[in-house]
Amino acid sequence: MLSMNISDQISAHWAAHREEIGLVWYLLPNQGQPSTNETAANLQQQITSYLLMTPFAPEAGRLVGEQLAQQFHLSIEKLGYLQGLLIEQLLLGLDEAQTVWLTPRLTAFWAEMTVGYGYQARKLYLAEQGQLPKKLLTDLQQAAEGKQHFAALFSSTYSPVVLHENGRILAINKAVTQIFGYTADELVGQQIQALVSAMAPAAEQTHILKHITAELTQTYQTKCFSKDGVEIALEVTTKHIIHEGRKVCLIVLRPLTDIFKPLPESEEVNLTSRQQEVLHYLAAGMSDKEIATTLHISLPTVKHHKQEIFNKLQVTTRIEAASWAWQG
Repeated sequence: MLSMNISDQISAHWAAHREEIGLVWYLLPNQGQPSTNETAANLQQQITSYLLMTPFAPEAGRLVGEQLAQQFHLSIEKLGYLQGLLIEQLLLGLDEAQTVWLTPRLTAFWAEMTVGYGYQARKLYLAEQGQLPKKLLTDLQQAAEGKQHFAALFSSTYSPVVLHENGRILAINKAVTQIFGYTADELVGQQIQALVSAMAPAAEQTHILKHITAELTQTYQTKCFSKDGVEIALEVTTKHIIHEGRKVCLIVLRPLTDIFKPLPESEEVNLTSRQQEVLHYLAAGMSDKEIATTLHISLPTVKHHKQEIFNKLQVTTRIEAASWAWQG
């Protein structure tokens, strides 16, 4: 009965201070708009209800995290700041017994919220990335046809873009230099066919040249070398447009970094129960030391489990491992 009494006490306290707690939502984008206020009020109601539920189900935090990612584009840092402010407001005014009762629930719920947010944010990110080349090409084509903002759009996009006419490079944007290391002075005026021989692996050259000579809008995958010799896997999307009265070709080069690699399915990995626990807390953002303390095991043991997890997942970084966990 003690737990229920404390739960009721906290619920009454939060109800009396609902508006003060709600002030933390000023961090959300489009704050002040009716739809944002309604969403924030709904999220606050869910959080306070889930935290006081009996039996307590911390995994409900994932649902809240997924909703936050779906509705608002917060960085992980801003999500953490929002969570910190919420904790302060939810604990404000509670007595020692209430704080002791609530704190473990907050810790577990927040960890699940972070996992849910990361999982949903990654899904949205990959979906957006998959549509980015086509959307970018459409925007550039519309800008070119209307002779408005083409130069600004071409230069500022984060994706590497090359503009060529009959194989002769007319322009590149800053992203080409940032990712591949080549400057405009080195590439503009060059023939793409000649550059393919120097910049692409021998096994890819025929494949690339075949697509370059085609006049269809198309997407394909290939590889090339950066200026310092690093091989980069790419998704290439091409489209012919009319720019300044001339028929030219836009090429969007999207690097296929590790985050886009297909990861093994759960049934293929076969993690032990302890490895699953370590991965769970790793994905929630805990350090090796924090995981060791939480699971009451030594730091070397955590490092051993982490390496075994990396081996089974075929990854080399915490970020990749967390990405896999968010998909699970």
